[in-house]
Amino acid sequence: MHAKDPSRTTPRQVPAPVTADRPRNNRPDQHATGLPGTLAHLQRSAGNSAVTRALTRATTVQRYAQGPDAHGFDKVSANGLIALRDRRTAYADAALIQRAAAELDAQERVAITLEPGDTVTVGDRTLHQVLPVYKSEDRARSSVTAAGQDAGDAAFEPVRGDTAEMRTGKRDAYLQHVGRAPKLAPIVMLTEEIHKAEGKGAGAASLVNDLYGRANGLANSVMGGGWLLQQFSDSTFPTGQTLASAKELLKRVSADYLNGLNSVEAREAEVETLMISIPNDCQGTAQQLIGRPPGGLGTVRDNPAVGENHYINLSNRQGGAWQNHFAAVLLRDGADSLSYETAADSYANMQWGKSLGYFALYGAAGTEQSFAHVIGQENAARGAERAHAE
Repeated sequence: MHAKDPSRTTPRQVPAPVTADRPRNNRPDQHATGLPGTLAHLQRSAGNSAVTRALTRATTVQRYAQGPDAHGFDKVSANGLIALRDRRTAYADAALIQRAAAELDAQERVAITLEPGDTVTVGDRTLHQVLPVYKSEDRARSSVTAAGQDAGDAAFEPVRGDTAEMRTGKRDAYLQHVGRAPKLAPIVMLTEEIHKAEGKGAGAASLVNDLYGRANGLANSVMGGGWLLQQFSDSTFPTGQTLASAKELLKRVSADYLNGLNSVEAREAEVETLMISIPNDCQGTAQQLIGRPPGGLGTVRDNPAVGENHYINLSNRQGGAWQNHFAAVLLRDGADSLSYETAADSYANMQWGKSLGYFALYGAAGTEQSFAHVIGQENAARGAERAHAE
């Protein structure tokens, strides 16, 4: 619903009726109910149901547009200052982006800021592509390493001040980097170390523990904690912290990583613009982008400010797919918020990448467009899909 929707027009003030004991005056009629003059008059003439309808209409929350009203986009905010397309691309009013960037810049814990990109026309407005970028190269490096990635990966991150040519060059270099399967090299090298240790006999306990610990850590970084727990719960997996178990772990890592490499490359090749690389985890993503806002990431906020986050606890939802969900807020347009986030996706077969992130537009709290309602619905749908697949 747009701001000029006739159904939201304030009712015309109706003067109080002239009676024998109360002449016309300029004071608003105040009935015993406490209703202002217009509604009190409406109550007397049309009954309580009419008052209820009028109050409901007067307090209706604006809603973001979808379908034909969205001018060819997936969603457009109620005030028309934010537009979303395919969840991968968001646009916003230039002044809105500038104001949000200033708010992000003012928060030291936040690693990113915003820049405007290419323009589109939405209705009668010109909007710019929303480009999340790191505030500096130092922030990019510290965020990448804090997330457990190689410091060299920071070279593929968007940073404030990059030209369009620089962004394109970083994107192309990143796609080549992904295609070379960089995570396979340390797996092969560690496997060779284990073979050498086996050739010398059982080896010292300290050496065995070191190799096993490194294999465990490498498996966790490549495939994730969930995958690691699955291996340990498999009855065929060797027990104990031994060279045999370390070698078997790396064998399984190599096989599963290579099996999923084609799908990873295909998914990453869909990245049309240089986006921030984020983990396959919603909380980890929020932490990487905005740090820990006052109250922490796990605080429910009806209207999170720019640089804060949405949060919902889903652990009590039967049949759902997630335990919780976090979404960092980058822009606000009235009651609507634009977030950049990811949802933990076990089918992605990747733990880190530029194709995992997506934009989402949420409406006012307490409505069917709110973060809580939308994520609740998505959680149930994902749970049903997973149950069907199993």
